This record gives sequence, C-alpha cells and structure tokens, in this order.
Amino acid sequence: MKKGTALLLFLFSLMWYFNFCTPLICDDYVYAFVWQDNAMGIALPESAERVSGFMDIIYSQWKHYFSWGGRTVAHFLAQLFLWAGKDLFNLLNAGCFILLLLEIQWVINEGRISFNIVAKDILWTFGIIWIFTIYLGDIFTWLTLSCNYLWTTVIILAFILIFERYYLNAEDNCFERNRISSVLFFLFGLITGWTNENVPCFLILILSLYIFRLYVRTNKINWFLVSGLIGMVLGYILLVTAPGNYVRYARQVEDHIVTPGYSLVEENLHILANILLFRLVMIYYVLRSFIVIRQDKINLACQKLLNISRAFLFLSLASSTVMIFSPYFRYRSSFSGLIFLVISVGIVRRVRNLEGLGVQNKAERIANFERTIKKVICVITSAYISVTLSASLYIGSMQYQQTQSMLKEIEKDKQNPTNTVLAVRERPSWIDKNYFAATVLTGGHLAYPYSLSTDENCWINRDVARYYGIKSIRAEKEEALP
Repeated sequence: MKKGTALLLFLFSLMWYFNFCTPLICDDYVYAFVWQDNAMGIALPESAERVSGFMDIIYSQWKHYFSWGGRTVAHFLAQLFLWAGKDLFNLLNAGCFILLLLEIQWVINEGRISFNIVAKDILWTFGIIWIFTIYLGDIFTWLTLSCNYLWTTVIILAFILIFERYYLNAEDNCFERNRISSVLFFLFGLITGWTNENVPCFLILILSLYIFRLYVRTNKINWFLVSGLIGMVLGYILLVTAPGNYVRYARQVEDHIVTPGYSLVEENLHILANILLFRLVMIYYVLRSFIVIRQDKINLACQKLLNISRAFLFLSLASSTVMIFSPYFRYRSSFSGLIFLVISVGIVRRVRNLEGLGVQNKAERIANFERTIKKVICVITSAYISVTLSASLYIGSMQYQQTQSMLKEIEKDKQNPTNTVLAVRERPSWIDKNYFAATVLTGGHLAYPYSLSTDENCWINRDVARYYGIKSIRAEKEEALP
C-alpha cells in the first residue's frame, strides 16, 4: 500500500472516530423533526413529527425557506443525515473530510484529479487545517454545522475545479460543450450558489471577469462556462433573497440576540481582526512569495498558477471581511476562507519548488539559515499536533463514555416513566472542572455538547425530551457549565 493511501485511510479513521464520539448537538434535535414555523428558539409543538421520508425533507425545507433561512442545500443535507442516522453520517462526514483534502491537492496540482497523492502533501494540508481552524470540532463533527461549512466548501471547490481545469487546459476532452453538459453544469452552479452567503458573491465576480476576458480574447461565448455561472448567480439570488432570512433577523433583534448598529460592527471587526491575526503567517508568506517570484522569469503555466493563487487569496480575505456587515458573524463562518488561503499558500509553494524561484540569488549562509528555521518550525508544529491530537482522542473517548451513560439514563426513564425531571450530565465532569485545560490541550478542537440547560422548561430541553420520547430533561445543577 502506498504511503499516501495509508495516510488517507488513517485520517479517515481519525475523523470517523471524532464523529463517532460526538453526539447530536442543539440544532440537530430541531432539524430531526419536520420543520415548524419559527422552530428555532421556540419549543416544538406536541404535534411535531420526526422526519420519516424524503418528502418530509422537501416539505421542511420549503417551510424553512420562508420562515427561517435560505441555506436550503446545507439544511437539506442535515435533515437527510438526521433521517438516515448518525452512524451513516459519521462515515460520510469522514469521507467528506478526505475529499476536502484531495480537492485541495487537486486545485494546487493544476486541477488534475488523481488519487496518486504524495503523503507529505496530504500531511502538510492536514497539519495546516488542524492548526489554523478555529473550533475545528464544530465544523468537522457537529452534524448541522458540518453540512453548513464542510460540505458546502467541498461543493464550492468541486465547482471551482472545473473552471480551473478549463483555464489551464481548455483543450481537455472532459469539456465537451453540448446541451446536456451545459444543463448539468447549470444545475451544479445552482447548488454551488445556494451554499453560503459570504463566498459565492466574490466567486461570481472572479468567474465573470474570467469569462469576459475569455470572450474578448477568442471573440466567442463559451456557453458551457456561462451556463455554470448563470446557475450560480440564480442559486445565490435564491439564497440571499429567502424571506426566512429577514424573518430570522427580525426575531433575533426582537429577542436581543442581535443588536443592530455600531456595536454589532465593532464586535464583528474584533472577530475579523482575531481571524486575520491568527492567519497572518500564511498571508505574509503568500504576499512575500508574490514579491520574490516577480523578480524571476517564469513560464506561462506558472504565471497562470499564480493568477489562481491570487484569486484564492482574494476569496479568502474578501469572504471573511464581508462578514463584518453580517448580523451573525461567527468564527466558523471564515472556514471556507481558511481553505482558500491554504490553497493559495500551496500553489505558491508549488511554483517556487518547480522553478527554484528566489533561491539562486541567495547566499549559501542565508539559505542554510532558512533551512534551519524551517526544521525548527517543523519540529514545533509536529509536537503541537501530536499533543493536541492525542488529547483530543483521549477527551473524545471520555465524551463518548459520558454520552453513553446519558443515553442509558434516558432509556431507563423512557422504560419506567416518572413524574420527576430527568437530570443528566452531557459532558464529563473532568471537562467541566478543567475547561480551560481541556481547551488548551485539544487546541480548542472538540465540539463540547451544550444542548441542555438546567431549566427543563427551556425550549431546547423540551425538544430533546420530545426527540427521545420522555417527559422532561435538564442538565445537572450541581456544577455550573462554563
């Protein structure tokens, strides 16, 4: 077995285990039911029914579109997995993570789709994602959030791959411009535009500019590419104009979850500053590489790769910056921006390695110093990943055992119902007592379940009780949850 394949299997097993250890969390319980108007933040009615078929999902997303939000693609996936079962999701979500790693390599390697991947490249990509993803556990193991960010990013990258491959090799035989392929690409574009609010708008701008320049150069309209772009524009319009977006915003303002005005922008700017500061090393590396490479002569193929790298850098910065105007900016919203930045870094690394750019003019003393620095950084990052990964595995196993204990108590209460409120512990007591230490040791990467409050009348407690078929449930009151 090749090293690359063995590493991918290991990473698949790793991500499957993290998903296996993570129970359903908060929003998952709501989306497991046929959607009710304004269901989030309000307890489900007694008449609410679990999703039991494909048509239930279609009906739910129709109501969701008009009453809560326009992310139909992401929440369709979430309800599909909640219907199919968590065990299936664990496998598919781990597979989606592996697909993300592969897509990153394919984009870096000029859009060539190949499973003959160098293990060192996969390890580098995983390491960067592990270190720089903020709240990685939320994005990679929480079912609803995985569909919102991991799965949608994979869809967007797949769409970009087609454009990249055409940009670098328009004569490729996979681009047979006929009506069937154009219709399929239109539908693919529709899905891609209907993913997340902060990415497709800038991707549409970049692709529109490329198609226009292609038309100017060839004096022909490439209807295959145009069909995909039109689909993406339509999908994005459906996303941002969903009536549910405005209903949700009004509800959040009314409930004081969102405070419009200067204070909101100030808070969003603070989040953006933290994100950019955390990624400053990568941003500096890309910008510095552009300066270094500009001083050397490179061929047309490398120049095209650099153009793609610049486009991904722009996507990364723009998709994160635009969130300062969002009423609900969370760190996880910048995940796709991180992936775009990783790709930008990977492409300039590839260009510099292909031609040895910026090396031939350096003194041997400086070159040796840089190699030493790289080795030191490699040792430090390897140690960090080893410690945080080991801690995450250990604490993940603790979480799994605690979840199983909680489910046994729920099942016992279900079999022998009483009039008392069932009090359970969602998280291991060690995490509650050593929350800061657990966060540091894992690099903040585990999604700690926080579905239940200590008030059994809270809407989410009532939804969880309805999900498991018991009268009422709450979190233990002995220790305050952080």
